[in-house]
Amino acid sequence: TANVWAAYADEVLADNPVAYYRFEESTGTTAADSTANANNGTYVNGALLNQASATNLGRAVLLDGVSAYIDTPNTVGGNFSLEMWLKTTAPSLGGSQAYQGNGLLWSDVAGTANDFVLAQLNNHAAFFTGNPDTTTEGGAVLNDGSWHHVVATRALGSATQLFVDGQLQASGTSNGNLLTDNNRIAIGGNVLDGRYFSGLVDEVAYYPSVLSAARIQAHYLAGIAAQPVPALGVRMMLALMGAVGLLGLVCRRRALS
Repeated sequence: TANVWAAYADEVLADNPVAYYRFEESTGTTAADSTANANNGTYVNGALLNQASATNLGRAVLLDGVSAYIDTPNTVGGNFSLEMWLKTTAPSLGGSQAYQGNGLLWSDVAGTANDFVLAQLNNHAAFFTGNPDTTTEGGAVLNDGSWHHVVATRALGSATQLFVDGQLQASGTSNGNLLTDNNRIAIGGNVLDGRYFSGLVDEVAYYPSVLSAARIQAHYLAGIAAQPVPALGVRMMLALMGAVGLLGLVCRRRALS
């Protein structure tokens, strides 16, 4: 699985994220940033490390839906994209604005502000930007026990977009301000209102640009790509097929003699 795992990371890093959390740690409280920017995060309140992730994604972190999350710096604000993989069977909170849901990538403040939230709302993905408060909500169900790829993009003073599993789910609009009123992004928790995500999260990346639909699709496909057969395995399989064919030829010749 190592080659496939590296291939997914290559796709992400090719788009120059400002922070990229792979959650490969087995101990400690530091969530390492896999870019050169060293925007490390912190595991908070007993996030469980070293959990099985999707085949192509290495390891993951399990969040309890009660208080566990990962604290990271807010390294975006103008044009940006937010990306993550998640797996859950837990039903979400409901409402009309993403800040009412279970926080996935949360950078909100109280009241009217230049802020943003990616959340699990009404069992769907939902993306919010503030001032004015606007939420776009997807239609794909997230809590079906499968791994899902979720991406939200925001163009300064223009469009927001929400993708699930490589497909555009919803679009909206956003203001022309930097969304930096909260200088932190909490992975897996709305820490202001105590609305936390219950499930596995992996491969969280923040980009200071709007990823194209084609690049989002490429990331998703890299994450679900079938594992290639190792070269040694191919050679062994071909050798075995050759031996079986030779044995069959010998048997036929004996039968004819």
